[in-house]
Amino acid sequence: MAGIGIVKASIAVFIAAISVSAFIAPSCHSGKSGASTATAGNQTVADAAPAVPASATPELPRVQVATGTIVSTGQTISVAADGDLQAALDKAQPGDTIALQAGAVFRGPFVLPVKQGTGWITIASSALGSALAAGRRVSPADAAYMPKLESGTEPVLTVAAGAHNYRLIGIEIRPAAAQKIDNLITMGTDARSLAMIPQYLIFDRCYIHGDATVGTRRGMALNAAYAAVINSYLSDFKRTDVDAQTIDVWNGPGPFLIANNYLEASGENLMFGGGDPSITDLVPSDIEILDNYFAKPLSWKL
Repeated sequence: MAGIGIVKASIAVFIAAISVSAFIAPSCHSGKSGASTATAGNQTVADAAPAVPASATPELPRVQVATGTIVSTGQTISVAADGDLQAALDKAQPGDTIALQAGAVFRGPFVLPVKQGTGWITIASSALGSALAAGRRVSPADAAYMPKLESGTEPVLTVAAGAHNYRLIGIEIRPAAAQKIDNLITMGTDARSLAMIPQYLIFDRCYIHGDATVGTRRGMALNAAYAAVINSYLSDFKRTDVDAQTIDVWNGPGPFLIANNYLEASGENLMFGGGDPSITDLVPSDIEILDNYFAKPLSWKL
């Protein structure tokens, strides 16, 4: 794969909030890491390295996102080509599966609405199975097996405030041809309380991409709790006027799982922060980043 700065990230990144005020720099340094010197009269006194407060010590995530198999307990709502996807989303109840015809184009924008109850609603390609096997990272070569959600206005998909328990599997999400969109998927950007934050959202084996010609600024504004993006392919997030990201989080508390994805952007491939949260004192936390490819194609510079 040709490119600049292509890196396989086989590590977990754990982000914890720390207090900057807990670190006090000595006024006079010896030039050696972890020690300082001070002069008292004609004597030089060496100080031991300051103890790091326990509150500043990085720790593993306290909570994690579960992405195991979800067993549907309700009905299957099949949506054929040119069917009304939004009507199906409005009708579905926890436990239901919405099966979208593979290869069909569904023109939005769409909203994932709030539902009562705690069961999952699964939105999946009708071609799930060997073509889009569980645990395998998809690629553009799999697009023929995926229904396509697109819109000429942004965003293509909005998760309503407080919506929860949606799993999307084997879905292609894109702008309409030559449309310059800032966010393909958005949620929680204006939430001012944790009750408004969407939660329990999984994007699995999805192909989420910008327009190859005009570019797209951001794949996902993933301001949520208990959110995962796994086994997916996010590409063509590129702009020349602003930074572009595959995924950005600034108003979501976490936990998050970003695992086994291809992530391609001209700015920050993946970003937590970058803007002030609407929820006071919120810091995205309990973040796992595992086995992803981060790419910036050489062709973008030519």
